Amino acid sequence: MGNKLTVKRILKTTFSIIFPLKGILSSAKLFANSTKNNLKTASHIKNMATELYESTKYTTINNDSFDNAIKRSGQTVEQLIVIFKRKKNINLSALYIFCILSILSIIHSFINLSKYGFLYSSISLISFFCIFFMLSFSNQFRLWQLNERRLSIDEKGGLMDFMRESNWLIKSLKFEKRGI
Repeated sequence: MGNKLTVKRILKTTFSIIFPLKGILSSAKLFANSTKNNLKTASHIKNMATELYESTKYTTINNDSFDNAIKRSGQTVEQLIVIFKRKKNINLSALYIFCILSILSIIHSFINLSKYGFLYSSISLISFFCIFFMLSFSNQFRLWQLNERRLSIDEKGGLMDFMRESNWLIKSLKFEKRGI
């Protein structure tokens, strides 16, 4: 009796190893469910993209003058300059602090011969620099627009005008003095 159960169990195990139909069927079911979910997600994304395209189809670029934009903001030019200087100084402080900490971490990793620590510290240095530089750059661009009193494309207050006419790289990395 015990031998028959053992032989039956051995045959069943051998059969399932040679012909793994149960595993194949469960994998096929999981694949079918995953494909169905992916198709639903793709159609939802397509609907969202179509809706976004339709909502932006008939918009026009508002090429407002500097004076009209300042009137609509509800703040004076001086107030806006102070706000953007403060934002830029905060962003630059964070940039320099994180860069110093990342450089110290790189030096520590180099001394301890930690290749992963060196890699992670280098990646954090690059990412912190890029993020905070872009924030500082956008604030410097707004400060330039406010100081030059140019905003629209007609007034030559666009990004390319800013990059062409000013020393944007150096100015973006320098702290702003308080006041106007």
